[in-house]
Amino acid sequence: MNTPAVSWPMWTWILSMKAISPKRPVHPLHRYAEEKPLGNRTTILLLKAGLITCLFLWLSTPLSAQHTSRWLHEPVYRDAYNNCLQLKTETARNLLRGRTDPEAYALLSLSDALELMITEDPAKFSRFEPEHQRRLEALKKIAPATEKSLIALAEIRLQWAFVYLKFG
Repeated sequence: MNTPAVSWPMWTWILSMKAISPKRPVHPLHRYAEEKPLGNRTTILLLKAGLITCLFLWLSTPLSAQHTSRWLHEPVYRDAYNNCLQLKTETARNLLRGRTDPEAYALLSLSDALELMITEDPAKFSRFEPEHQRRLEALKKIAPATEKSLIALAEIRLQWAFVYLKFG
């Protein structure tokens, strides 16, 4: 009598899979990543890590608010920042018109980025992108690099990273 090369449970599993799908059956342990169930340990740990990251960011907002109040010490900048957060971007731009400080560049970029993320208008993107490049070049030319210019440069790059993610 011939002995089968596979065990009885594997043989029945192969037969049952042929009845369901005409494709070549794949053992559950050898499935591709997109076919694996989501309840495995790695997926659960990644979800927990994402939740912990969100919690950390949520708890760190009071710290960033204190940093913002120290960085944007002039009332004009605080008013423009509050207007940006209230999505009054035109009012913020009018308050900062004619200013060439690093803080003004960062706040103008914030108003542009918020408007682009909310409206998703490609025409505005093509209008705001040259301004973004001009602000970056102006901040890079500040010699010696001050703390405010480096913070503004980092802020602008982070804001526009999200814009580029949105618009490609």
